[in-house]
Amino acid sequence: MRKIELIVRAVIIHDHQVMLVRKKNRNYSFLPGGHVEFGESAANALQRELKEETGIDVKVKRFLGAIEHAWKENGRQHAEINLIFEAQPKKKTKIIRSLEAELIFWWQDIDQIKQIKLQPYCLSEFLPDWISTKNKECWASAIDH
Repeated sequence: MRKIELIVRAVIIHDHQVMLVRKKNRNYSFLPGGHVEFGESAANALQRELKEETGIDVKVKRFLGAIEHAWKENGRQHAEINLIFEAQPKKKTKIIRSLEAELIFWWQDIDQIKQIKLQPYCLSEFLPDWISTKNKECWASAIDH
């Protein structure tokens, strides 16, 4: 049975840069975060995922938006709903350690975000606006009909 996965993502800003991540064997990047477990709040899931992946404790701030996303990879169809939040590390850090061998984290200049192959792809469009103008939350779809 195919299912839609519920994902939480963090927009973490440091010195006009945003934290991004990619898997070592992939050619695209995404915001840090992960799956919401049954019975877990979105905020708690985001805190847990960032702690597991980087060791960083974060404060979850405002809700930025939701993006539905579907793609095919290795012959398998995937679908997810991404809940995106602004988050702030409880202790400022410029160094991001990956605690998961397959993940690579880095800080990307916000001005260059449109040059990155970011998934869901519409994040490249919304991310600079969310950061610079504090726009209200939005809904977007990266599903082609």
